[in-house]
Amino acid sequence: MSRVSNTLNMYLILKSQNRVVPGEVLARELGVSKRMLYTYKQDLEMCGVYIETKRGVGGGYYIAEGDLKIS
Repeated sequence: MSRVSNTLNMYLILKSQNRVVPGEVLARELGVSKRMLYTYKQDLEMCGVYIETKRGVGGGYYIAEGDLKIS
């Protein structure tokens, strides 16, 4: 898939889960490496959607409270 579609799919997966999604699971769902998730995270943040990360056991990605900032 393209970078844009993977970025949108990352957002949709995180939005539908309402919980922390491990990087391994998210990367497998998108068919990419865990390293690419950071790129998609940056792309979403440039659009005003803020993705947070939690480190350690039970860590992963999640959408921050009030994720969409439109000026």
